[in-house]
Amino acid sequence: MKYLFSVLSLILICSCSNNYKESANSIGHYEDELIMAKDMVVEASESESKNINEPQPNMLIKTGDLSFEVDELKPSKDEIDLLLSKYDSYYENERYSESDHRNSVDLSIRIPNKHFDAFIKDMEDRVGKMTSKNIHSRDVGEEYKDLNIRLKNNMAYLSQYKEILKKANTIEEILQVQEKIRRIEEEIESKKGRIQYLENKVNFSTIHVQVSELKVSSYATGTGFGKRVVNAFNAGFDAFLNFFVGAVYVWPFWLFIAVLYLFRKRLFSFFRSKF
Repeated sequence: MKYLFSVLSLILICSCSNNYKESANSIGHYEDELIMAKDMVVEASESESKNINEPQPNMLIKTGDLSFEVDELKPSKDEIDLLLSKYDSYYENERYSESDHRNSVDLSIRIPNKHFDAFIKDMEDRVGKMTSKNIHSRDVGEEYKDLNIRLKNNMAYLSQYKEILKKANTIEEILQVQEKIRRIEEEIESKKGRIQYLENKVNFSTIHVQVSELKVSSYATGTGFGKRVVNAFNAGFDAFLNFFVGAVYVWPFWLFIAVLYLFRKRLFSFFRSKF
């Protein structure tokens, strides 16, 4: 019986030893695959770094802010519409506003980058009196190149990890590799989105334009004495109307004054008796 127990124990120990060696060999093989993936990416990075002194791509994001004052808003807006057709541009946003003293339109225009300067020059010549101008350029060539290098590295990682996934032997290894793949795919999508954003901003510049039409009263023009008298009379009448409207706004105050006046004798007698 003791002999049988000893034999079974020896068989069990040998079996565990074999399983451990197989697991170790599998893990070792898995680690070798990971090292290969890292080496592949390092080689790709070194290859890209050899070209670090090459000229950066021309990646300029241009934006402009322009303001104009015009005598008539509609003809100026029509001129801008014609310029958009001429330069293959479009309105990203358009807003019209009106107040007592001016009418204005605020425009956000997307225009091909190659037409940016010519479009602004035509705006200055054809729209109206320019009151403000602000042009800004930002070079994103270095960021764009760096994103593409990192994207290639992520793609190399992803390709190698997918090969590792096919060779994984245990559930633990499969889950580990799948988690790595998920994270790499998220990084790839993020970099692709940023690259597309930069390309869009570079290919189409943004120009913000405000065009304002100042309102002039119908009686504010003319230089003759009679006209000036009429204008003064009209201005005084407007002032009276404004005063009257303002007085109406505070009608509770006038009502309170009227009550005090009507009952002034009673109030005077009341306070006199108390004091």
